[in-house]
Amino acid sequence: MSRSKGVYVLRTQHENAGDLLINDLLLRELSKHADMEIDDSGVPPDFQDALTMKHLPRTRMNPKVGSVRGFKFFALASARRSPYEFLFLKPGDQRRNTAKSQRLYMLKAATYLWLAQCGVKIVRLGTSFAKLPVSQQNLERRLAKAFAFMSVRDSLSNTDNNLDLPVLPDIAFLLDDDYLEVKPVEGRYVVLSFRGDLYEEEIAAKLQTTLDEVMQSLTATTDRQVIFVAQVHRDSKWMKVCAERYTALYPGRVSFKEIGLDLKAALSLYRHAELVLSNRLHVALTTLVIGGPALAFVERRHDRKIWGLFEDNNWKDLLIFFDESDATVATVQSFLTDEDKRVATATRVSADVKARRSELQTAIAKLFT
Repeated sequence: MSRSKGVYVLRTQHENAGDLLINDLLLRELSKHADMEIDDSGVPPDFQDALTMKHLPRTRMNPKVGSVRGFKFFALASARRSPYEFLFLKPGDQRRNTAKSQRLYMLKAATYLWLAQCGVKIVRLGTSFAKLPVSQQNLERRLAKAFAFMSVRDSLSNTDNNLDLPVLPDIAFLLDDDYLEVKPVEGRYVVLSFRGDLYEEEIAAKLQTTLDEVMQSLTATTDRQVIFVAQVHRDSKWMKVCAERYTALYPGRVSFKEIGLDLKAALSLYRHAELVLSNRLHVALTTLVIGGPALAFVERRHDRKIWGLFEDNNWKDLLIFFDESDATVATVQSFLTDEDKRVATATRVSADVKARRSELQTAIAKLFT
């Protein structure tokens, strides 16, 4: 029996190691069920090089496949002679906040609808619609009736933005021990990693106040290092500012690291930390999925996606907040000093991760039946 064939559109935030991980994991899972051709046209070479799944026997890079923009792809589908049964659109956040981007998407949507009429199954997995204008959310609701669109948890108060879409676990739950070899990292250290693109001055000051107390607590142990990590390039400026501030206060104890697209280095760093504190979903969640200890360090107004996902998984005890300095310091200290608590938490989270991974794998497999 011949295998299905699909085209995977590799367009995302190409400077974001979290998006690299999500695309890599999704390609690995899809290739279990179909031969995947990756439309990498317009994708920077460093992102292409970092994509590990391109080496799988059932995947290959093919910029000439052209996705829906290519005349040959469109013409073959229109004649019902396309060798591709599936078109996989990019996962991740959907924005389209300008009139130009909305008009462009309307054109693409019309193309997708035509391809669907011609027998090509249009699929988009692991997509967040929370940042779309209401008019665009309404458009997605209509398109979903013809396509296989599956969302992820978007916000604390609204699981799927009323789009009537299936809500899947985050794609990061597909991460397992077989993905990449995680190297040991020497020394005792805690990782702090925060988004650098969302917070106005008042919120940054609130975090700084809480961080001052957290840092005082973390450096009370003389041999522990604190590493400020930028997993996304736009986080670098703020993480450097934090590192410089605390280097002056705690000489020799603080450093800065930018991950770039080195997934092996990132996973190794997170897995072997004493603790990871972050409001980046694919720092905190990824750490937990690979068996490391992490707390989601969130700002109540802006970080509702990671807050919601942790609450959905009954991980409320792994949430700390910018505006609760005393409670935050107490929680951090309990995770660093109470070994029984760490082991119990790791055991519970591991069971949750396996359940979410199985749920996600089952949903993906159904696409091909």
